[in-house]
Amino acid sequence: MQTLERQGVGRPSTFAAIVKTLKDRTYVLLKGKVLEPSTLGMSTDDVLHQTFPDLLRADFTAGMETTLDEISVGKLEWQSYLIGWHQSYFQPILARAYSNFSGDLQPSNRKNELSDVACPACHHPLSKIPSKKVSGGHFLKCEHGCENLVMFWSDRRNQWEIPQAKSENATTVELTTFACPVCSKPLAKIPYAKDGVDKVMLKCSDVKAKERKDHADVVFFWTSQEKWWSKKFGDLDRLAKPDSGKPATSAKKSSPRKPKQTSKVAKPSPKKSSL
Repeated sequence: MQTLERQGVGRPSTFAAIVKTLKDRTYVLLKGKVLEPSTLGMSTDDVLHQTFPDLLRADFTAGMETTLDEISVGKLEWQSYLIGWHQSYFQPILARAYSNFSGDLQPSNRKNELSDVACPACHHPLSKIPSKKVSGGHFLKCEHGCENLVMFWSDRRNQWEIPQAKSENATTVELTTFACPVCSKPLAKIPYAKDGVDKVMLKCSDVKAKERKDHADVVFFWTSQEKWWSKKFGDLDRLAKPDSGKPATSAKKSSPRKPKQTSKVAKPSPKKSSL
């Protein structure tokens, strides 16, 4: 895990999932307190090196992670990016991989289930493409020649929609003059929707803030009192000006104590004895 972190692969929140997947698929075996690659794991690694060498390069994966960070802050539109990546990179390399293996690894001739939604371009029924990453467990795609035409279900509008690329102004995160109470970087305006109403909240503009535990509560909402407020940090205006409304306090000067005067008692002189 330390090697992955140094190379920029994965995130602290995904390290546990990576190890769990390797163990669940018996790619690694636990021997004592050490994970060792299994025979299946070594064979799989050999096959992947032959067919998908780029996917096993640390810099390739780190680059993908950086792109996902940009998507998370709204700099990239995720549907368009993934569709483009799949069409321009993954599909060609997958086709080359199939050609290098026997017929047992060729894709099946099973056809995807057709939906009752017509393609807006050619009006043929769209196919249901299974996916665990989207609402409903599948998205729709035209398999009748309309290149890259896909539709995703919108829970907000309760209908199928073609992903729309955001405008240049929308992809730029708007920074504020407020500073993050943890790292002092500018807070950014993040749009979101609640109960069908478009709203805005403030979060740290640092792309790695989502991975840091000390930033978990750095979120400010606009209240009915027309103030930015956080459950942990409270009023943002008061946080930005911590001395506002607080009377200046002066420390009480303690008067120095006078040292106690001690009265000296004169000792009687010894009497001279007369002979």
